[in-house]
Amino acid sequence: MTKFLSLAAALLSFCVLSQDARAGFTALIVTELGCIDSQVGGCEFSNTQGPYAVNKLFAEPGTLTLTGFASGQGPSQPFIETIDNMIGGSISAYEIMLSTNGVGIAAFADGADLHLLDPVLLNAPGNCGLTNANLGIRCTGLNVPFGGSFGVQFHLMAPAPVFTSFSLAQGPTSVPEPAPLALLGLGLGLAGLAASRRRLLN
Repeated sequence: MTKFLSLAAALLSFCVLSQDARAGFTALIVTELGCIDSQVGGCEFSNTQGPYAVNKLFAEPGTLTLTGFASGQGPSQPFIETIDNMIGGSISAYEIMLSTNGVGIAAFADGADLHLLDPVLLNAPGNCGLTNANLGIRCTGLNVPFGGSFGVQFHLMAPAPVFTSFSLAQGPTSVPEPAPLALLGLGLGLAGLAASRRRLLN
C-alpha cells in the first residue's frame, strides 16, 4: 500500500511539473508598437497589450507602416487591423509586407526567422494568403466601397528565439468608383457629339 501511495504521489508530482512546464512556454512578446506618420491617412492603436487592435484610415492610395519590437519564441497574440476606406474609390486588394525598415523585405539584423502566420480576412468578401516566403500577406477579391471598412487578422511567428525590431508596411489597391467613370464617359461622349454638330453646321 505504501509503495502504491508513493507511486501515485510521484505520478501526481510529474503531472503537476509537466503542466507547469507547458504553462511556462515562451511566447513571442511584441512591444513598442506604433505607427509612422504618413500623409495617406492615419493609424491608431486601441490596444497594444494584445490582442493588438489597430485602426488604419486610408485617405489616398499609399503605404502606412506599423512598427514594433519582437522578443521571445513562438506565435504572438493576434494583430487585428481595421482598415477604413476614405480614398474615393473601392479597395480591390490589400497587402502587408514584414521587414526591418518599412520600405521592402530585408534580412533581420540578427538573422531571425520572424514571419507572418494565419492571415484571415474579416467583414469583406475575398481571401487572404501568405506570400514571399511568409513575409507578406496579400488579400484579393475585395470590393470595399468608399466609406466602407474591412479587417485583417494575423500573427507574428518566431520558430527560434528572436530579439529584433520589425515593421509592417501595408496599403490598398484602389480602383475608381463606377459612377465617376460612367459620368466621365458620358461627358466625353457629349463633347464629341457637340464637336461633330459644329463641324456639320460649318
